[in-house]
This record gives sequence, structure tokens and C-alpha cells, in this order.
Amino acid sequence: MYTDRSPAREIIALAHHVEQEREVITITVAGDFPYADIRDAEVSIVVTTDANPGLAQAKVRQMADQMWRRRLEFLISAVPVDKAVRKAIRSHGPVVPVDGAYNIGGGTPGDGTALLRETPGAGCTRSNCGHC
Repeated sequence: MYTDRSPAREIIALAHHVEQEREVITITVAGDFPYADIRDAEVSIVVTTDANPGLAQAKVRQMADQMWRRRLEFLISAVPVDKAVRKAIRSHGPVVPVDGAYNIGGGTPGDGTALLRETPGAGCTRSNCGHC
């Protein structure tokens, strides 16, 4: 979940607005990890109040309802590797293509070569490779 882009940006702004209400201490909106090996990855919303669990529950519901109404806006479109490489080649600046699903933090070995393998066939004549 990119919190600097719509729709998450507006959800975070709503959280900050609600935090200004009396008795609301803080709100946390935590996005899921889409590549987790569980069926139901979800978003978590935590509202901390000044000893008012009913208010906390109401604010969680308010935030959750807003996210549910905008749920389709949170979906992303994956770009096939060949199209991503061609788009990078057409750009006018430095580009760092990253396979987000191949995340060593998520348990992969970090030795994927799909992007690298596609580069010569796409007509790339100038490139640097690095591995972290």
C-alpha cells in the first residue's frame, strides 16, 4: 500500500483528521503484505483513545468503511516483464527496475534474473547491473 498516493493518501489524511478529535490519541493504519503465503491478507486499523473503547471501535469502523468503499482503488496492475523493460529503455533518466514480488524480506533467495534476462532482447545497449 503506497501511502503517498491515492487512495491510501486520503485514508491516512482521514486518520490524521480523526486524531484531532477529543479523546482520540492515535490511529495506525497498517497495510498488508500482498506476497504473504496466507489466504486472507488484510489491513489493520488500530485506534487508541483515552479510556473510551466504544469511541475507538466507532473510529475503527469509520476508517474501515472508508477503505471498503474504495477497495477497488487499492488494486494494482502488474506490468509484464517485457513491457516493463521496454518502458524503462524509453525513459530519459536512470531507471531501477525492481521485481517487487521477488523480495528477500518475504523469503525468496534473491537470485531472480527475469528482468536481467529480458534486457538484451528489448534492445538495451547501455545498462548496469547490481545486486543487493
